[in-house]
Amino acid sequence: MTNTDALLAKYDIKELELNSLLEITQAINDNLSEEKLYKIYDFTIRGNLNIKNWPSMYWMTSGTAK
Repeated sequence: MTNTDALLAKYDIKELELNSLLEITQAINDNLSEEKLYKIYDFTIRGNLNIKNWPSMYWMTSGTAK
């Protein structure tokens, strides 16, 4: 991997992280329900940031762990 490739990969990751932060910030500003915020958060962690072993946050609104 060349230095340029490494920089582009870092840039892509940072852009994805910023977009994820923007998405959850906009949801908070739109006064979405807690359940919708948890779903966005969970999707962001699992999908956008590619974290696979993250426990589901839905239990916080349903009362049962998943």
